[in-house]
Amino acid sequence: MEYGYFSIYLTYTHITLFTMINSTKLKSVLLLIFSAVLAFDIQAQNCQTTLLDDFETNRLVTKYTAFANGTLTQNQANPLVGGINVSSTCAKFTPNAPNYVVAKVILTLDVIKNANLFKNGVLAFQMDFYGSPGGGVKAYLCKKGANHASTTDGKHTMMQVNANASTSAWQRYSFTAALYEPLDNTVFADSIAEIELQFPVNVDPVYFDNISYVATYKSIDNFDTERNTSVRSFQGTFNQVLSNGTSNKMNTSSKCATYKKLVTNGNSAIRYSFPSGISPARLLTGVDRFGISVYTAAESAPVKVSLIDTNVTPNAVHSVYEGRGMVYADWNFVTLALASQPSPTTASSDIDVIQLEFDAGAVSTTLYRFDDFIAYMYVPPTPTAISGATSPCSGVNAYDYSVAGLPNVGYEWLIPGGTTTTGVTPNSVKAIFNSPPSYIQARYTVQGGCTSDWFVKSFSAANQPATITASLSSNSVCEGASVNVSGSFSGSNSAQWSTSGTGKFVTNLGTTYTPSAVDGDLGVVDLTYTTLGGNCGTKSSTVSLNVLPKPAILDISSDIEICTTATSVTVHAISNAGTKVNWFGYNTSGFAPANPVNNGANVVYTFASVEKTIGNVSQLKVTTDYNYSCGTESKYVNIKFTANACVVTSTQDVQVNNSVKLYPNPSVDGRFVVESEGELLEVVVTNTVGQKEVFYSKEFKTNFKGLLVVTVKTKEGVLVNKMMVE
Repeated sequence: MEYGYFSIYLTYTHITLFTMINSTKLKSVLLLIFSAVLAFDIQAQNCQTTLLDDFETNRLVTKYTAFANGTLTQNQANPLVGGINVSSTCAKFTPNAPNYVVAKVILTLDVIKNANLFKNGVLAFQMDFYGSPGGGVKAYLCKKGANHASTTDGKHTMMQVNANASTSAWQRYSFTAALYEPLDNTVFADSIAEIELQFPVNVDPVYFDNISYVATYKSIDNFDTERNTSVRSFQGTFNQVLSNGTSNKMNTSSKCATYKKLVTNGNSAIRYSFPSGISPARLLTGVDRFGISVYTAAESAPVKVSLIDTNVTPNAVHSVYEGRGMVYADWNFVTLALASQPSPTTASSDIDVIQLEFDAGAVSTTLYRFDDFIAYMYVPPTPTAISGATSPCSGVNAYDYSVAGLPNVGYEWLIPGGTTTTGVTPNSVKAIFNSPPSYIQARYTVQGGCTSDWFVKSFSAANQPATITASLSSNSVCEGASVNVSGSFSGSNSAQWSTSGTGKFVTNLGTTYTPSAVDGDLGVVDLTYTTLGGNCGTKSSTVSLNVLPKPAILDISSDIEICTTATSVTVHAISNAGTKVNWFGYNTSGFAPANPVNNGANVVYTFASVEKTIGNVSQLKVTTDYNYSCGTESKYVNIKFTANACVVTSTQDVQVNNSVKLYPNPSVDGRFVVESEGELLEVVVTNTVGQKEVFYSKEFKTNFKGLLVVTVKTKEGVLVNKMMVE
């Protein structure tokens, strides 16, 4: 891939270098972060942030000038409010690909006072990125009016960071020094007035915000803008704020200090009052260190720093730190490590003096030149990875995440849309995602000290929980007909329909469901649409379908033989469709009650006189409810007028067969018993209007009342008796 660069030049105005800018925006971000992370016992960090531009209320940049290969938009709406950046606005650079040329944006501010500390690692340049800048981002510290078409002219130090940000979360990056010759020997560390940012240009826009730098140290004395004036020397000559006539790549400050021992005493030293913000506890553990720039003319002299309590006699030496420059006749930045702890019982709160010695104990006339005496705080490295699930889902059990454990650090976690509980080790958490997660972030912290940059673990959008909905073209359908079913889903490869009944789904241009007879008997079936193949389990959506059965006459009066003397007959019918039935006969007005009749009710039909002739069959028709949406069905009751139906006139026997007996007569409850030596074939009971009942057992019960004719047929013969049911 061919690269061009998008460059920004920052020129500063009205900045006291290491003054903490009171940023409402950053405070809101930190509050958000600490409300979402584990509660470690971490005090407010001493690393001081100077905010240069947040594109909202903190606008120390007074001028932007953009050039032609891209467009810089200030006060751009934040494309992803959340995580470490909850502000509403930011900046956006859109490249004009494929024109890979340098694009320049100049920011006018005031001067940075000490660029040396950027390359020494105790000042860190920071920015927030969203989207992918396409790889390494560079930042050049430049003097005002530098030639930005050149790679060296007017430039002091180059810092860089591999800012491969993503579109799932904002990420904050700290730059580390890469080139510090200085690139231009005419540029002093205290004359920096611009910062040139270079982005590898790709086709995607880059969003950035919160341009700032962080001081990860406490200055004891730099003989320029950060002075500890409570200083004295003894047994030597101490000259402060002198011109630096020997600047090099490690110290390009214009001012420094010199010290020369008295020839008669090797125990000469410089004493500073103990400044606030330095932690003896962290110095003892080696988390924090002392640092000093020292020019050694001929031989690398050891440097010694002691923490002393002068309130006791003799003075109590709490702890001693030593280091040595490695380059002769040049400036060295020396780091001093713990050498001894003579008075371990001396409380940190009793320390009131920092004592600085060169070549302690030796008698020497060497002129020692030094600068940038600091106590710098340990900045943990950015975590390189977050271990844990790559496809978390919301609304399920907690997921375990962890980063590599480090000594003397704490851990913070940022889980947007989620909650955390403490893990099984200090460097792990259990994350519960309350909404579909897109990322998780972690960083290291030092109690009372500094924090690392956030590391972001992004999740694929394909790992979101499935959603699904189902719907019907109608909530009711007739048995045998079809209804259209439809649904939509996300977070899954496919979905399928199922039924609580036995009907069939058919898919052509769309999907239909045809209920079965079983569905009709059930009355209601549930149709369920279920996802298949999702990463976060299955989801279902169910709709209920009312299945209306085909109309049918379930029960109806039997056909009847009746005497011509009868004036009416009682009939009934029960339907599965609706609440009414309708009766029809020759005598259209002969039904009581009149149509429509309640489903299952008894109906009395009165014959017309022309119907009552021997041999005539009068047909009564019953039809299911007309208001039923699935049609109608009809059945018939045939009523035949016969002479046989008129034979019963008295209680005299019609035929006697002594081998067959029928009793009791009369019967109280309609129960009768047949005694017969032969096999019983049939018992026919006829009432006075010709209605018949047929039985096939020797014990039976008739529903008729009054005078009846009972015909008992056996293999031995036939018995016809007139019986009475009271």
